[in-house]
Amino acid sequence: MWSIGRTILITGAGLILATAAFAQSAPGPLTPPPQPASSEDTPPPAPKRVQVAPRKTFAGDWQLNKDESDDPHRKVQQAHGTSSNTNNGPRMGGGGWPGGGWPGGGYGGNRGNRPPQGDPGAPEKEKMQELVDPTIRLNVEQKEPKAPEITFTGDQSHKIILYTDGRTLDKPKDKKEPQQGPEQLLAHWDGNKLMADEQVGKNGTMTRSYELSPDGLQLFEDVHLNLGKKNTDVTIHYVYDAVNPAE
Repeated sequence: MWSIGRTILITGAGLILATAAFAQSAPGPLTPPPQPASSEDTPPPAPKRVQVAPRKTFAGDWQLNKDESDDPHRKVQQAHGTSSNTNNGPRMGGGGWPGGGWPGGGYGGNRGNRPPQGDPGAPEKEKMQELVDPTIRLNVEQKEPKAPEITFTGDQSHKIILYTDGRTLDKPKDKKEPQQGPEQLLAHWDGNKLMADEQVGKNGTMTRSYELSPDGLQLFEDVHLNLGKKNTDVTIHYVYDAVNPAE
């Protein structure tokens, strides 16, 4: 019995020593904690775009929305029957973009390229160029919702002033000479839509209309040109997005 007890004691002591030695042994390799990504590998955050507040008048800066606007060249081609596309509302998208057409002044573009003096078709050519060459960046000055004077300033600082108070406009002294200064037109309100008519040459007319979208973030411009004897009757719809002055 003594020998058995001694054997048990020796065995137990050995187990205790082995357990202690194992507990004191050096630990194995540990997985290092994840390191934060280097600032060089992290792209800078995109700048936050300042949200444009909805507008209650036309006043402010506007940017032409090509995707939602009609393609003016295609619309004119359809009016002349030179295009097989029968779509009633072609949009510019990324393709057909104003440029070309008749030489002449435009509300938005090549204002310096006027038809030669003495050209009997100069007024029609200028208005057609204006139709297919819209302004890209538009600024509107309007002090109140039904202001009697509203100023539209387009590319190259070309201005059109619309008067809604029925005043008498000064007639140019010489109709053959190019107009100096801002273009002035009589206009009227049809509900929330601002409309202006003007004579083009002897047989033509151009009607413009401006209207805010219901959310106040877009400005709709519709331009209708009718050139009597030339059998041209076309309406083009342009859409402008509200933008901040710094954009």
